[in-house]
Amino acid sequence: IPLIPAAIRILGLLFVFTSDTPQYLSQIGKIGEAEAALSDIYHYEEVNIQMEQLKQERQRSSGEITLGTLFGPRYRKALFIGITLSWIQQFSGINAVVFYSTKIFQGSFDPKAVISAETMKTVGIFNALFGIINAVSAFAAALVVDKAGRKAILMIGNLLCFVFLGALAYLVYAQNFTVSRYFVLLYDFAFGISLGPIVWLYISEILPAQGIAVAVFFNWIFTLIVGLGFPIISDPKVLDAYGGFLLFAVCCILGEVFITFVVKETQGKTLVEAQNLYNDAQGDEEDTQAPFLKAN
Repeated sequence: IPLIPAAIRILGLLFVFTSDTPQYLSQIGKIGEAEAALSDIYHYEEVNIQMEQLKQERQRSSGEITLGTLFGPRYRKALFIGITLSWIQQFSGINAVVFYSTKIFQGSFDPKAVISAETMKTVGIFNALFGIINAVSAFAAALVVDKAGRKAILMIGNLLCFVFLGALAYLVYAQNFTVSRYFVLLYDFAFGISLGPIVWLYISEILPAQGIAVAVFFNWIFTLIVGLGFPIISDPKVLDAYGGFLLFAVCCILGEVFITFVVKETQGKTLVEAQNLYNDAQGDEEDTQAPFLKAN
């Protein structure tokens, strides 16, 4: 059963997400392919406008982008946003929840506990559900991202992660594993529809390829910190598992403040406009909100 979500992802990569982005194709000189890719996204009358903006961007960034350029006035704010969003993504506790999900599903944190065959069957079912929800939520994100907006989805999803982590911490503290199993799945959906895919989408919109690579590097650093640190802080002599979940819930609050007051909406913007949102060289841009978050 767990192979099902993995198969869905592989099929998506093979048959759905088969082309590079128009921006990348334009940068490497494949203008015809870039135009064809844009035609799959925009109406005919919009394609020429997008191609002209890509041409201007290509001319503007014809020089090699170095680390010095990334930390210069044009990209430094966007790079800071990308790295911080990577921190928010990992310190929302996703890998900690994954790490402890099997123990929660089996209803015991005792490594010496004897697990019955019936319990192992339950664990297998919930592990399969976890993977399926993860895949389905990513597809759901793709359906709503251009309607709700990147910032709105990040705000709502991160807030839900906070709520579900808080509930999970209490349930683990109370040893109520029957109910906590379902909050693991709820958290999985909240993360999978927001912080999981949207962070990567947003980073790819505001940064060039070199900047994305730096953000990915820091993302792996944060993943390593969580992976090595959570088993330590979840020790009963330190914070215990429920204390670790509470700590990540606090990180979600910090992330919510950052997303609300620092992150700008890229919905409806071209890639060129999105990359100029944090461009100090062009001055401050207007922080446009998702339609249903705008003040009346």
